[in-house]
Amino acid sequence: MPVLALAGESSAFNAVLKSMMAEVAENVSFAIIEKEGHWLAEENPCAVARALIDFDALILGHYN
Repeated sequence: MPVLALAGESSAFNAVLKSMMAEVAENVSFAIIEKEGHWLAEENPCAVARALIDFDALILGHYN
């Protein structure tokens, strides 16, 4: 199952996100939201929406 992992550029999770996700998923895409911290949807909803739209387009391209 495709998974999108998001992190804020200044989030403490940014440094460990890839290794954490590798433990639970195989098909993972990563996106870093620039200039943001931990509360991505509140801090920058447009960037989160863009990341989701881009991920959806990527997945639809792979599975159509």
